[in-house]
Amino acid sequence: MGKSFGDPGAVVDSRLRVLGTIGLRVIDASVNLKRIGLLLLIILLDDTNAHKFERPRKSPWYRQSMYSKSIPDIQSLENMEIHIVKTLTSTLFSPEKKYEGFKNDPLLHSYMSDYYNSSGYSDIEDAIRKEDIHISNNPICSYRLIHRVKFLLRDLVSQKLFRGTFRSLSWKIAYFFLQYSWPRMEDLETSAEKILRIQHVYDLGVENLTKGLISNVSTNCTLSSSHCYDIARMATKTEQFASGIEWLELAKEKAVEDKKSSIPFIEFSLWNALEQHNEEFDDEIKMDMHPLFFDREITHVFGDRRNATKLRTLQWEEYKGMKENFYVNINYLGLCSGENLQTEKEKSQLFCWYEFKMHLSLTVGPMRLEFLSRDPDVVQIYEVLHEWEIQTMLTDCTPLLVEPPLSVVGYNTLHTMHFAPETSFRRSPATCSCEPSNIKIIEKRLERVTGLAIEGTRSEALRLLSYTTGGHNLPHFDGVPDMDQEKTPNIFRIASLMLYICSRLNNVEKGGGTAFPSLGFNAKPVKGSVLLWFNFYPDGSEDSYTYHGGCPVALGVKWAANKWINYGAQTFKRQCGLIRDERLKYPVNNVI
Repeated sequence: MGKSFGDPGAVVDSRLRVLGTIGLRVIDASVNLKRIGLLLLIILLDDTNAHKFERPRKSPWYRQSMYSKSIPDIQSLENMEIHIVKTLTSTLFSPEKKYEGFKNDPLLHSYMSDYYNSSGYSDIEDAIRKEDIHISNNPICSYRLIHRVKFLLRDLVSQKLFRGTFRSLSWKIAYFFLQYSWPRMEDLETSAEKILRIQHVYDLGVENLTKGLISNVSTNCTLSSSHCYDIARMATKTEQFASGIEWLELAKEKAVEDKKSSIPFIEFSLWNALEQHNEEFDDEIKMDMHPLFFDREITHVFGDRRNATKLRTLQWEEYKGMKENFYVNINYLGLCSGENLQTEKEKSQLFCWYEFKMHLSLTVGPMRLEFLSRDPDVVQIYEVLHEWEIQTMLTDCTPLLVEPPLSVVGYNTLHTMHFAPETSFRRSPATCSCEPSNIKIIEKRLERVTGLAIEGTRSEALRLLSYTTGGHNLPHFDGVPDMDQEKTPNIFRIASLMLYICSRLNNVEKGGGTAFPSLGFNAKPVKGSVLLWFNFYPDGSEDSYTYHGGCPVALGVKWAANKWINYGAQTFKRQCGLIRDERLKYPVNNVI
């Protein structure tokens, strides 16, 4: 328990002072193990001391969860809540007298009502029978899950009546959050931001989102006035002023009905958002501004924004299909939304085929390939990974997932017409470098079908990517490793392999493609397939047409992995041609 015992996982010292805090100590404790579990739960719920509480970094039970970025974390939280709700639902239907005093508890009813209004259940008794509903696959449901656990569940389990009535459940809750940690405010803000991202990229209406309608898929995950206000606050914080105005006006309309928010406070925030939008807006350069503005200044007359047009719409109509790097981000929005910008001539050069000459083994087991682009070549290779291989990769690598960097993965020198705000809006998905136990089998198969030298040090370690719903990656260039400050040509990433490792239980339902804005197409994340493209010309100069970005996952989750191939290892695999600016070609049954 205390430092004097040499326990690296100690939480309190011998005088019951909580380690790593100032002025926080335990005032009532029991040596009973179950009671200690309950005691620690109360400590973690104390928001007044949350900014002081620092758990020992080397503690064996410590791990800061990433509920808004890590697929395993948000799914674990969902599964835990399913267990909690099943227990509480059974209690509501139980005839036992010991539960009578708790059945009318207002906090219990607030928590349970919030759950059933955003869980996908049509009947309250379904909670006892069904096992899994994938709340975490929906951005609005995920937001409400994190919000509900952070505030409503916390208040519920803080009650002495709850801990006395549900001793076993309280212990399980305590143990879970000691392992995974309680949701942070950052988790909630990032989750709200992902709703904004999906709205912006897929050009969705706020009215439909609040009703649970996403890309024509209807759910019962709706949003109240307080939810709308919180999302609006994130919009203005990230300089998405047009979205902020939309969400605040909707919050005001809903507050009249549900009485869950202060209308004067919403009006004050709306006034500020309008002032910020109009101050930043410049009519003379509006076509070069960020598409998150309206096309004119918005008056303070309620609903005036409905008569304005977002710059996203005007810029798309004006610039769509332009291949210069300056227009990459606006093309990215259109491609993610389902547009295709390839010309008829470019489309006529695309085809599928079975490859059986790249390697001797392919003569008896040919692989199906498809050109998505020619010059530069982008190839999608199907059925490369099997289900059991995908499960092995996820089992070995997911425990290593870490917080993503602020900037996108890869080397990015692209100058575009607008930049994203410096917030988690720019963050990549949760990621890790990993060498799963079956990596040699996978590398050998990739060598056979790509004709590249990949095994061992000829390529970088596999980088796993966890895209929760709303997860994205802005357009970027893969060519140079982040740590290579000197830009050593020998370790340039001559080629990129994107492995789509969606599994049977974790798949993309809508969105999640890989868009190539300068090439005019969006590759679909087909389970078990691999996407291949070359980042450099044979002479070592970078090919800016291979800038690419991951579209937000609108529904579902997405597992992917990068395998970057070193330039120097391909000397005898991809030799330089006679023409300096001739791109590397992918052969079709040994024919270039």
